[in-house]
Amino acid sequence: MTASSAAQDQAPAEACASAVSSAATLNGSALFAGATSCAQAERKEDANFLILVGQIRAMADLAILTPSDEESATIAAQLYEQIYYQFGGLGFDEVYRVPAGVSALEQRVRAVNIAFAPGYDPGWTYRSSSKTDIYDAIVANTREQRLWQMRSMALHLQDDEYYAAHQALGELQRANRVFQEGTPAYEELQRLNARMEEAAQDIPELPPPEDTTPYARLNEPDPEMMTRQVAAGFNGPAEAGTYLFRSEAELRASWLARALPAPEFAALIEGTNFDSQWLVAMSIGRRMNASSQIHISGLGYSSSFPGYSIAVQVGVVPESCGVSFTASYPYVVGVVDAAPGAEVRGHSMSNFPAECGPIMAGQPTPE
Repeated sequence: MTASSAAQDQAPAEACASAVSSAATLNGSALFAGATSCAQAERKEDANFLILVGQIRAMADLAILTPSDEESATIAAQLYEQIYYQFGGLGFDEVYRVPAGVSALEQRVRAVNIAFAPGYDPGWTYRSSSKTDIYDAIVANTREQRLWQMRSMALHLQDDEYYAAHQALGELQRANRVFQEGTPAYEELQRLNARMEEAAQDIPELPPPEDTTPYARLNEPDPEMMTRQVAAGFNGPAEAGTYLFRSEAELRASWLARALPAPEFAALIEGTNFDSQWLVAMSIGRRMNASSQIHISGLGYSSSFPGYSIAVQVGVVPESCGVSFTASYPYVVGVVDAAPGAEVRGHSMSNFPAECGPIMAGQPTPE
């Protein structure tokens, strides 16, 4: 072995060791990079350790540290893609075959103080309104959920029949990017899935941990976004959709003119300077358990689309509250800086559990 090749072999091991020793202070991207180095150095236990810690850290950062600008939002989105496409699993399966090794890994993950501290850098700049006061609570809940998933999968992988089918499935998926019905590969896929399901029937199930997420605080409207929210209601269009109003004439000709009470509609027109401002609206469609809580969680212009994007959160009354479900058609309206030629290019909607209370009712307004 030459001196240069020896140095190249040593580099992943050094990078792995550095990441392991600094795991408590690294952000998600750095932890995943460390996991990659550990895998290259064939330090599989360390790779799995950094993957799990990286998932916990990254999910807390994404939940709490709201990007403050377009560039930061792009970086945060890239981290989410890392989790979704590369680091969403548990790492090397063989690590979980030995119960003692699983317990040791759990102890290591529990021992890391994944905390938010002044000066911590998730990889992007974030809003001052980010809810850092519940960062530790998000970490604690995410850690319990992930370790439960890890221990549950370990029980499956420790079953020889399940493990053999699982390994064969992995090889099949690596050899076939797409499975077409009627092909031998598809039939083998079905056979292996059935084999795993049968083996899993004899594997004990671990009870899931309690969800301790502080939803009330987590889902409080962001002050900056609330200054952009100018109207909302529960009698919007029957179908979900997004709308952009560039002028008073467009607004007067829209369904909003019929959905909003006359005084609120007049105030909306008076409060909007269409020379420099436009309105973005989003209808949610029919909902059966919407609470009175609906707010914009994200609204802005992106030059990468280019266009506007809007994100909305709707509070829903849990079935456990015992309140009769009632149909409504939620919508929300926000104000944006006018950008000639722009359209609404992106949107998202999520629910959050509201406190027990009345369910909103409404009839759809024709578009």
